[in-house]
Amino acid sequence: MCVTSVDESTPTAVTRPENRFGQVCSGFAAGAFGFLLGVWAFVHLGLFVGQADYADQMATGLAALVLCAAVAVAAVPILAWRDRRRRPARSLGLLLGWLAGLLIVANVLIVLLPIAETLPSGCTCDPLIERLRISGPF
Repeated sequence: MCVTSVDESTPTAVTRPENRFGQVCSGFAAGAFGFLLGVWAFVHLGLFVGQADYADQMATGLAALVLCAAVAVAAVPILAWRDRRRRPARSLGLLLGWLAGLLIVANVLIVLLPIAETLPSGCTCDPLIERLRISGPF
């Protein structure tokens, strides 16, 4: 008669180095996704959408960035905590992606908040990216 304990019957993840590296990379991508989505929302709403003055365009883009980042700040550590025993390498990747995403968002905010305060008001109703266009042969 063969008796197996509960520990032996539960499946465990394969611990080959290439599998752990893949789990860390996929966790990193998942951890940084919400922050990068926020940066994309800022670029789209803050730079490429017109119909408002420059300050309002920038404020809308920054609000979208902060909203997406706030969701990611709350969700990623919960996911990492939930996966910490089953897939520790993925959990590590989630936290590394979370940290990288936080640094990216902090950098964007540190650079753009002083610029947003100096933007002129008054509706020109063209996208903010038009102000950055350089006339030349390119």
